Amino acid sequence: KQQQQREDQHEKVGLMGWSLLDPEQADDVLEHDTCDGTHLYVLVHGFNSKADHLKYLAEHLRNRLGPSAVVHCARCNEARIPNPFQHPTHDGIDTGGERLADEISEVVKQHTA
Repeated sequence: KQQQQREDQHEKVGLMGWSLLDPEQADDVLEHDTCDGTHLYVLVHGFNSKADHLKYLAEHLRNRLGPSAVVHCARCNEARIPNPFQHPTHDGIDTGGERLADEISEVVKQHTA
């Protein structure tokens, strides 16, 4: 019952993407208007998708968490041209993970410089 209440609350405020996190972490985010220090939240799209599909969630998080939160929608694994047969998400988790790690490193450098 408690899990269902959490899911209902998260869905109500548009945080369905948090379902991949530990429920206490998601509740923590919902309970605080801002966070102490700078926190990086990286949103990653799924198979055959693109970063723009996460714009609503990213905007909601930015508004909810305040200026000390950096919300980044990863673009490294989205298709450069609309061709479903050559989408970067087809080349495997290892390769996509390496691209994502490189992109996150760049974002961290931009915000720590």
